[in-house]
Amino acid sequence: MGKLWLLLIATGGAEKVLQWLFGMGGDQQVFPLMDFVASQSEEIDDFLARQRNDLAKPGSSLTQLRNAAMQLRYGSAAADEASLAAWLLKIRWSSLLWPETEEARDLVSHLAAIPPQVEGSPCDAASYDVDDVFLERLERAMQGLETLALEQNEFKWADFFGRQISQQPLCLMGVATLFLVAADITAFAAGAEGGEHSQRVERALLFAQGLALQHVLEAPAEQKDLHRRDLFRSRWPLWRLMRSIEVELAKGHAFNEPRALHADAIIETAEEEDLYLTVIVQCRNDDYGGHMLLRLNRMLATTGRMLHTTGVPSEIIIVEWNPVFNAAAIHEEIQREPGMETVPIRVIQVPTAIHMSMPHHKAHPIFEHTAENVAFRRARGKFILKTNIDNILAPDTILFIARQQLDPTVVYRATYMEYDVTCPEAEGKAADELIEWLFSREEIITGMNLEMADLRTKYPEDANVCSEGRQGEVPSSPRPFYWAGSGDFVLASRQLILSVRGYPEVAQNWQTDDLIHCRLRAAGARQVVLQPPCVTVHQNHRRINRVRASTRWVITDKNFQEVCDNPFRPLKTEIGLDGSWGFLNERFEENVV
Repeated sequence: MGKLWLLLIATGGAEKVLQWLFGMGGDQQVFPLMDFVASQSEEIDDFLARQRNDLAKPGSSLTQLRNAAMQLRYGSAAADEASLAAWLLKIRWSSLLWPETEEARDLVSHLAAIPPQVEGSPCDAASYDVDDVFLERLERAMQGLETLALEQNEFKWADFFGRQISQQPLCLMGVATLFLVAADITAFAAGAEGGEHSQRVERALLFAQGLALQHVLEAPAEQKDLHRRDLFRSRWPLWRLMRSIEVELAKGHAFNEPRALHADAIIETAEEEDLYLTVIVQCRNDDYGGHMLLRLNRMLATTGRMLHTTGVPSEIIIVEWNPVFNAAAIHEEIQREPGMETVPIRVIQVPTAIHMSMPHHKAHPIFEHTAENVAFRRARGKFILKTNIDNILAPDTILFIARQQLDPTVVYRATYMEYDVTCPEAEGKAADELIEWLFSREEIITGMNLEMADLRTKYPEDANVCSEGRQGEVPSSPRPFYWAGSGDFVLASRQLILSVRGYPEVAQNWQTDDLIHCRLRAAGARQVVLQPPCVTVHQNHRRINRVRASTRWVITDKNFQEVCDNPFRPLKTEIGLDGSWGFLNERFEENVV
């Protein structure tokens, strides 16, 4: 093996991957890591083609590589770390993950089992306490104790970018790890779907391998062996992630198309209701989007106060999905204000084990619409308002509901608007004060007037529903659906929602909030658009939609219309097709606030 290693050591012409990556943002702003993996870019493709051309398939050397890795794993005196590292930096890593032989699988398994040795590691010497926190989270994720959200991986990427700008030490094995995390998250879809997702995995591997190679090439001559050892001995778990990617790819290949839905599971009868309204939301205590608990408590306070004041027999259900490791439970974080005593808040906790049992669970820390289905199956209201923790309802919207004249064959949509409620002017306001302040903003009033003019043109028969509850004559031709904020306000009878089985429970969040409307339309429900002043206001917050959108593969722009036109056709990764959707047969912990 030594001679072959000498042939492979001449790699001085390789491009500096890190500088190229950070240069994509103009050296002043970080280019999203997932965009390197998922976006369509000839520049990225050309760069990776050059990287790929310098790599070889392992071929007959696999047996030697496996034996060398096994020696290293078990501490054999014959183990040659430098030689093995040089080989691994020159063979195409993707050839180890779509393996044709048992040797490739064994190789990755042995490499993943090599214990780290922090002492003397140049990479670990360049790490900080914040890296330790990330590594702990990554370790828990690989043990199945929590989900490492893709957003957290992007935040770490931004942290590394900041260090590069300020010329702080940077461990390239750490940067390579972030690409392998991205590959791990998308690997299931690559195995189940192929196409662009397979390309994503290979892209991530090429970037990771290029960074690892650069770590060795840039080392002083006397430290090159130490830098090669980092390929195995650093705390950054490159090979354990490779093993995880391999497992996810295998799961995807074993994935079966969903069987046909039994006709008896399509229509279900609602049980006896003892309330008029159930308001449902879902969340987890991870501060997604920033100020998450503030937005949640404002939504609860304003909604609860208005329902109590208007006398609507109601409840609020929060589904806490996949609780955050070592964080307070949501029911402990809720701040109830006086004036909503008649409105109980039920918090249903869906444990991590349930989340981990679902296909593609690494892609999302929460499956939002499956969580909402959990609430649908446990609601006690005759009508259900599905909303989000970001939304503040206008008083007129609550007054409309308080008439208790809702049509059980209709799905109601409130006009969707947005406003930044996290501004200093709103701080410290009680529910009544916040409502009065928000709906007296000039921007909100102007926005409502503009929306009213537009919607009365598009849906003239719904113009008086908000103020008078009176619907105009239903047009003979189908109306276009009102899609704005499609998941922020869905008001329908519980029986209607149960009859369409809520949302399809698929391994995706992005673009799936529209699908309940497709199902309701197919079931014959009429959509009524509540026009201003019946609005719902989204509390603006930080969004990472580009990152979240990169995990969609079950429903895409290309197939959405077909899926919407056939909303009860089983989808890839869909669960609950036997009538158990919403985890009907599971008993979850529930706390009433």
